[in-house]
Amino acid sequence: MSKKEDPLLKKLDLLAEKLNILTTVILLKEHTKKILEGKNTQKEQIQTLRKWKLPNEIIALIIDTTPDVIGVRASEMKVKKTRKEKQPKPEQKVTT
Repeated sequence: MSKKEDPLLKKLDLLAEKLNILTTVILLKEHTKKILEGKNTQKEQIQTLRKWKLPNEIIALIIDTTPDVIGVRASEMKVKKTRKEKQPKPEQKVTT
């Protein structure tokens, strides 16, 4: 491979990746009403879409926000989950 082809191949790979993302967004946009039905808050919508392991950029496009907002909300949810898991569980009463 020549040095001239290397940058071109990188650009083509990047273009192919962006086309895949765009295709995913278009397909999901049609089904998001069903997917997000009953999910009224942004947090609930993000939780639902993150279960599908979608990148923040795609989730942001679907729910009309920015990837940074998705990242912040996801971080908040993770912190809340770990705090909840670390709390000592109340001991159950044993009746004899």
